[in-house]
Parts: sequence; C-alpha cells; structure tokens
Amino acid sequence: MTTETSNLRPQPVDFNAVWQTIRGTINKILCLNYVSKDEWGDRFHDIYKLCIAHPESYSDRTYHETRKLLESHVKLIYASVQENPSNMNDLLHIYYEKWQIYQQAIEYLTLLYIYLNTQYVRKFRHGNTELGDDSRSNEKLMEINELGAHLWKMEMIMPLKDNLVELLLQAINDDRCGKPQNHNVISSVINSFILMERFGNKNKPVLYRELFEEPFLMATSTYYSHEAKLLLQNNDCSNYLEKVLNIINVEKDRLYKLIPNESHQRVIEVVEKCMLGDYLDFFQNECRLMVKNEVSRDLRNMYLLLKSIESGLKIMVDQVELHIKEKGLEVIKCIINSKDDNHIQTFIEEILKVYYHYLHLIEKHILW
Repeated sequence: MTTETSNLRPQPVDFNAVWQTIRGTINKILCLNYVSKDEWGDRFHDIYKLCIAHPESYSDRTYHETRKLLESHVKLIYASVQENPSNMNDLLHIYYEKWQIYQQAIEYLTLLYIYLNTQYVRKFRHGNTELGDDSRSNEKLMEINELGAHLWKMEMIMPLKDNLVELLLQAINDDRCGKPQNHNVISSVINSFILMERFGNKNKPVLYRELFEEPFLMATSTYYSHEAKLLLQNNDCSNYLEKVLNIINVEKDRLYKLIPNESHQRVIEVVEKCMLGDYLDFFQNECRLMVKNEVSRDLRNMYLLLKSIESGLKIMVDQVELHIKEKGLEVIKCIINSKDDNHIQTFIEEILKVYYHYLHLIEKHILW
C-alpha cells in the first residue's frame, strides 16, 4: 500500500495540532492573503483527515471550531467599524469593502470545506445517526457558505441595520436629485441583504423585504408624491405627461443599476400611483380636451401612462368612445338636414370616413 493511499484511510489524529495548522490557513483566506497551491492541498487533506479520524471522527469538532473562528472574525470586523464614530459617515463604503472581502473568502472556504459539507453537514441534516456522538444535536448545522452568511447577518447586518438603511435611502434620494452616487456600492450593500437568505437555502428574502424594501417603498412614495405636486403646479397636462414618462424611464434605469429585480415592479407601481393614480380626476378632464382636439402625441403619452393604472385606461376609452359617438351623431344630423336625394349612400360614406379616421388615429398615433 502506498503512503498516499494509506493517508486516505481512517487513522488516529492529534486534533489540536492539525487544527492549529488549518486555523492559520483560514485566517489567511479570511484576509484574502496568498495561499499556495501546496498549502491549499494540505489543508484540504487535513480537513478530510479530521472528518475520517479513527477511532472517532472530528467532523463535529471541526465544524464548531470553524464556526467559532468565523464568528470571532466577523465580530472583529464589526468592532473595527464601531471603534471610530466618524466611520458612520462613510459606513456604506466601509461595509462594502469589508463585505467584498468576506464574501470572496467564504466562497474559497466553501471549496476548502467541501468534504465536511457533503459528508457531515448534509448527512447530519438528513438524520444520519452514524456520524458519532454530538452533544449539540439540537443546533442547526449549516454548510460553510450558509454559516458564513448567517454570522454576517447576525454580527454585522443586524447591529448596523438602522444606519445602513438610512444611508442607503439617503443615497438613493440624492441620486434621484441628481447628486452622483457610487452605484456599485449601493447595489452591493443591498444585495448582501438578499444573499443572507440565499446562501445555501431557498427561502424567500424576508430579511431584505422587511429591512430594506418596505422602507424604500415608503421613501419612494414620499419622494414622488412631492415631485408630482411640484410638476402639476408648474406644467400643463401635456408637459406633465412628457415629464412623467421621462421620470419613469429614468427610475427604471436606476432600479436596474441599484435594486434587485424582484422589487422593480413594486417600485414602479408606487411611482405610477403617486404621479398618475392619485390624479385620475384631473386626467379625466384633460383627456376629454385632448380627445376633442385629437392631439396625437398627448393621447399617445396618456395611453402609455394610464394603461398600467387600475381604472386608468377606462378613463381614456370612455372619452374616445364618447367623442366618436358625438362625431357620428354630427354626421347623421348633417345628412338629415341636407337635401341630398342619395342620403343612404352619403350616410354610409360619411360613417366610414368617421370609422377610418379614428381607426387611423388609434392605431397609428396611440397604439403604435
């Protein structure tokens, strides 16, 4: 039997000695310091040796020592942020930098711990009773990527959540006001909330929704309600429609850069309600004039904006139907009052003119 083969077989192991070596490499990885290929291979084999150790596996002990090490590391990161009060002014950037390093480190550790993940954590979760005595059997075991995310959530996000969310909302508000922001920082911080619940599991992002999305939707409502009032005070309906279309397009671009996809529709619905849905009575009156004057650009803009609002499109449909009906009645009255002997032929021709005129208006200028 070769030495290489014998090293793969269960054998007695000095846990403390082997763990100290593993610990040193983990600390390097957590700081993204250089780890040679040979060192990586040796640590991979060391973790394997601990898991298959004879007469007793050290899988459980390895897992919990790793957990303590990661938890201690995240607490040190939090302490470094807290030690200087002035850091709060630059918290988003500091958090972003720390998170980028930690996230990458956890990805590396997940690869290093692949044997422990597959042969210990997953089997333990599925009720395998042959993994040895575990005095902490009531504790939920997590694979390394999920464990890393859980510890970051508990030791970084939860203590900093109020400050983080406040700064995120302010940064997005400033972006809406035209003040340049670092979009990569904002989006990465926000996405870290979602990753907390998607590392190693398939739960819905409750943390993200409660922590960020709900206050963000409220802030969005406040901002665009104010914007709508200002725009209506300083613009006629035609200009208002043009500006709202532009605002929504800009907001969609902003969402694409900053906010997770699952929130996009909910945010746009808030914007549409604030700038359109709350003013349906106003649009009903203006729509009547636009239809009467057949201003194709304004009708097109109104259609684009109202079609996604509940009861919004009905306002426009009702006004168009009423206008066509009035035009048709005018034609009939003119024919009745005329002395044209061929009034049946005239009636058909004139009604068809009305029909094709509004068909063209609707298809070419509103629905194109």
